[in-house]
Amino acid sequence: FSGSGAMGGGLASFWEERNIQTLVILSFALQAILLCCAGIRRSREASGVLRILLWLAYLMADYTAIYALGHMSITMSRSRTPPGPGDHHQMRMVPFWAPFLLLHLGGPDTITAYAYQDNQLWLRHLLTLAGQVLGAIYVMYLFVAPGRNPAGTLLAAAALMFATGCLKYGERTWALKRGGIDSIKSSLDDNGKSSATGGPYHGREGAKRLDTEEVLLGAHHMLNFCKGLLADGPVMQKSEYEVMRQGIQLNGGNYVFQLAAMELSLLYDILYTKAAVLHTWHGLCIRIVAPLSVVAAFVLFQLSSKEAYSRADVAVTYVLLAGAMALELASSLRAAGSSWACASYHARGWHWLCGTVMRLRRMLKVGARRSASLDSLGQYNLLDLCTDANKDGHLRGKIAKMENR
Repeated sequence: FSGSGAMGGGLASFWEERNIQTLVILSFALQAILLCCAGIRRSREASGVLRILLWLAYLMADYTAIYALGHMSITMSRSRTPPGPGDHHQMRMVPFWAPFLLLHLGGPDTITAYAYQDNQLWLRHLLTLAGQVLGAIYVMYLFVAPGRNPAGTLLAAAALMFATGCLKYGERTWALKRGGIDSIKSSLDDNGKSSATGGPYHGREGAKRLDTEEVLLGAHHMLNFCKGLLADGPVMQKSEYEVMRQGIQLNGGNYVFQLAAMELSLLYDILYTKAAVLHTWHGLCIRIVAPLSVVAAFVLFQLSSKEAYSRADVAVTYVLLAGAMALELASSLRAAGSSWACASYHARGWHWLCGTVMRLRRMLKVGARRSASLDSLGQYNLLDLCTDANKDGHLRGKIAKMENR
């Protein structure tokens, strides 16, 4: 028992000394997992284990960041006296990590909601946003308490990260609100007119068939009509009818099913990701400002004096800064090369830029990966639910058989 007691004491001692460091690294790791693995949410063919792991990561990402921020405020408030020569240096670096937790609470662009009900609870997220921002402000206030005297460059870096974290967290809350049916309905223009000013995409010159990227661009042009179906007010405009007519001429009757599947994938983006706010002028500004702010914070931290801090704290800070730069750069590149961006380029008449990005997407087969799970929306497949009567072991199969009799 002495060995197990020593092991338990060692773990307790490690947690007491490194608990906040462990929490902030875990928070960053969860953000990286969500950014890379959010695509699992699209496919019905993903295993149940992967779905459960993604669900746990989605929940733990928020809980970990909120718990760590609360733990910081409690720990800092208990140690407001200036640290003595023999005291641990961790308390002097901890407040600099608080803005990173706000950035993590903003979440990646690839997933904002796991279920549609998350969008309906956007007011709760707004209240949480206010509470966590106040908590971060309190922790940063303790950072500049008398006796601590952090370097001016470190304070400037913390201020930049705080502003970026508030922007990203606010953007996520806004995306949750825009993912509701009422917001989708209100986003429609007068009489459901398409907001695209560049007209429908007519395909590559001389092409005899529309490829996946071209069908996807046509789906973007008809997105307002699809939103109208959700809002119980579909109105097809002349330009949208031309998209349908030309697509059927080039791809045959199967084009209608291809287009409907692409529309489902775009609706998934609106309901479960930041797509509804990402490709607005506000979202574009955040995509530009956030990476630049993180880079500036990294430079300021590099220029600041780090002699007063422990090597472990400095290493954790470098991990957070480098990780934030990588995540923000990946998000900005993903946004600039998305089909949503292509549709925006085409609508504004930037055809050269649109064509360049579409060629890159074809090389990387981005559209093919999107079309791998286009027969469903998140969790449900209405066609499968209505027609699959061969699975006797499933309730839906029994119901389908009863309807066919």
